[in-house]
Amino acid sequence: MATFPHLGFVAVICIFLIQIVALAALARKYADENIAIAIDKIIASICDRFGWK
Repeated sequence: MATFPHLGFVAVICIFLIQIVALAALARKYADENIAIAIDKIIASICDRFGWK
């Protein structure tokens, strides 16, 4: 968070997306299935918003 003021908006969004994907992978491996489903829904809604499939 200390570097966010020095980064552009696009860089912050990219970092956020990378963290969400990493959390999804860790949730599938170590956590409860409900957490993995919730993160998958978040990723799907982000992809739908930007038109990615």
